[in-house]
Amino acid sequence: MFIRPFLALMPHLPAAEPFGQRHANGAFHFLHEETGETEMIGMRMGKGEALEGTGTHLSDAFNRARGDLSGLPVAGLVLASDGADTSEVTINEAIAGLRAQGMPVFTVGVGRDRLSRDVQVTRVESPHRVLKGTSLVIDAVVTQTGYAGAKVPFIVEEGGRMIASQDITLPSDGEATTVHVRFLAASAGPRVFKFHVPVQPGEEVPQNNAREALIEVYDRREKILYLEGEPRPEAKFVRQATDLDNNLQIGMNIQGTNNLIRHNRVYDTGGSSSSNSSYGIIAYGNVIENIVSGGFPTNNPGTVYGIYLAAESVQASGNQVSGLSAPGGLLTGIYANSAGVAIRNNVV
Repeated sequence: MFIRPFLALMPHLPAAEPFGQRHANGAFHFLHEETGETEMIGMRMGKGEALEGTGTHLSDAFNRARGDLSGLPVAGLVLASDGADTSEVTINEAIAGLRAQGMPVFTVGVGRDRLSRDVQVTRVESPHRVLKGTSLVIDAVVTQTGYAGAKVPFIVEEGGRMIASQDITLPSDGEATTVHVRFLAASAGPRVFKFHVPVQPGEEVPQNNAREALIEVYDRREKILYLEGEPRPEAKFVRQATDLDNNLQIGMNIQGTNNLIRHNRVYDTGGSSSSNSSYGIIAYGNVIENIVSGGFPTNNPGTVYGIYLAAESVQASGNQVSGLSAPGGLLTGIYANSAGVAIRNNVV
């Protein structure tokens, strides 16, 4: 989008350039290409000069103007705009703030009310933070005029390198289509992703074909504790959905009677900071055909239990326990201290 001037009219102040004979003036543009901030600019422009940029953030400009002019006797704000706004938020709150301070806004429409040939990426919905290696699915909204039914590529770039692309069919004139695009967040740190449609032949405003999103990519493992008051099938689906995600450590605490813990894989589990004990599986029911690999205490010396049977008349069979570590502490592959417990056909 072109960057549009924003005029602030104030009663004459000392050392301010007169606007007519009655007003001082200043101008705000909406998005600085380098800093991404709204800022004050000079009013003098040479013949043929134009303000150029990649976005129009009306709400940011209003808020900046309200902050800079707070306490001054402002006669009004004049907005010269073609009506486009590329920010993710509405201007309702910004207008309400101006109204509360008694700053009227006068609008001046410029340009045509409709383009004959234009493609626009109007919105991109993306998370602010993700884990490294996450496969993201981003929703982007594309509108167009003059290219109905055309097939075009929708491209995702990061650091000037294309990381994803898929063909889309442009909707009818004036309508919107939502694009679901999948790509991988492969590198850690703050990453700027660009989503765009290539400029089409005869397109009148190529600047609005692209949107950018800043996503913070964290290189760490998140720990999640799943709690249930009784056995439910959801626990199985949570485990299946996260089996291959190396960024997540899932712990499950499922209570109730007559529980069956079967076909789980528990890797590299640790204890809490308030305890010297760590458990791969602690169960009040039967533990059948599970894998526990890797276990360590949070505090040394400590005790590590691969499988801890905490109820009477239960069994542990077909399980594999390995890789436990407790320097200076105690290792127990399978532990039971109740009556009627059966332990058979396990590998420790």
